[in-house]
Amino acid sequence: VSMVKPEGLYLAWFDLSGLGMTNEEVEDFLATKVKVRPNAGTFFGEEGSLFTRINFGCPRSYVEEFLKRLEKAVKEL
Repeated sequence: VSMVKPEGLYLAWFDLSGLGMTNEEVEDFLATKVKVRPNAGTFFGEEGSLFTRINFGCPRSYVEEFLKRLEKAVKEL
C-alpha cells in the first residue's frame, strides 16, 4: 500500500494494487478488516482501479486511527 503525495486540499489517494486483490476484494477488505468505507477509485474512472480516496478533512485522531487499522489489516494478510 502506498499513498500518492497530495497536491493540495485534504484528499489523499492510496494505491492498493500491491495487495493482489480485485476492486471488489479491496472494497470488502477496507469495509470488513479496516472498518472504513472510503471512496472507491473506480467511482472516478478506470484509472482509479485499485485506488481508494481518503478524506483527511477530519480530526487528526481519526486519520491516525485509520492508518493504524490499515497497517494492522495489511500485516494480517
